[in-house]
Amino acid sequence: MSLEPAVDKSAQVYTAWTSAVSVIVERAVRSGDLGAAAAPPRLGESLCAGFVGAVHVASSLGEPESISRRVEDLLMLWFGSDSTTVRPTPAVAR
Repeated sequence: MSLEPAVDKSAQVYTAWTSAVSVIVERAVRSGDLGAAAAPPRLGESLCAGFVGAVHVASSLGEPESISRRVEDLLMLWFGSDSTTVRPTPAVAR
């Protein structure tokens, strides 16, 4: 919704979203659940931008089912395929 022109104050919405994600990333790094070379705010901003891009591209191509794959690819680029980089989370039914 942060890209939707009809949403009033979309920049503030996006800024609040990136701030919230950055807090989550910082907590994960501190607790040892996430190893991150980048500063949490920078990682949070990049993850949000990547997510928005994934949604936008999937929508533009008429492939809403590809959003999950695109986001997984984004995370793989950030964290690599090394299973020790991010601790697994419980499986979520898809």
